[in-house]
Amino acid sequence: YRSMAIAISKAAPAPARGELYSAVSTGGVPVPFLKTTVGTPLLLGWPVIVAAVVAVLAWVLLEKTTLGRRIFAVGANDQAAHYSGINVGSTRIVTYVLMGLCVGLATLFETSRFSGATASSLGMARELDAIAATVIGGTALSGGRGRVVATVAGVLILGMITNALTISGLDSNWQGAVKGVIILLAVLLQRGSSSR
Repeated sequence: YRSMAIAISKAAPAPARGELYSAVSTGGVPVPFLKTTVGTPLLLGWPVIVAAVVAVLAWVLLEKTTLGRRIFAVGANDQAAHYSGINVGSTRIVTYVLMGLCVGLATLFETSRFSGATASSLGMARELDAIAATVIGGTALSGGRGRVVATVAGVLILGMITNALTISGLDSNWQGAVKGVIILLAVLLQRGSSSR
């Protein structure tokens, strides 16, 4: 779809306008008793708050509801899930709709950070970050196994790795290679532990 977006927009940036974008990018909730170095209240940004709320909702959905058990069953073995009476098609549709909602929220925050979007560059290699974070968190790429709390930990670990690579001055292309190696090692560790 990226090539379609580039063709339609002629690769021109789409500026983010309106009060919502500025509020999302600069606003937040003040953290009690904490101040910045210049004396202003330390703000917990809206992206962090929304990510925490989404993580809690995802945990409740996957761990405490029938739909969550169905999602894991379809992810583990869709044929077995079908034979056990789960409507595989509707479960997939609901899962994709929920994922699309999360992508929409992420896009809102990403475009507010940069005051707009460029079809040719925004979101480049984010899928690699998503895969790396979930695999670091222990989610099986084969499906059917994973935990929200572990995935959040994987996101934090990957963020620290990315920051360390950026601070060290490593080229962004090599950063992608490092993330690829991390994914490969995590998959090999998963296969080794599952074969025991």
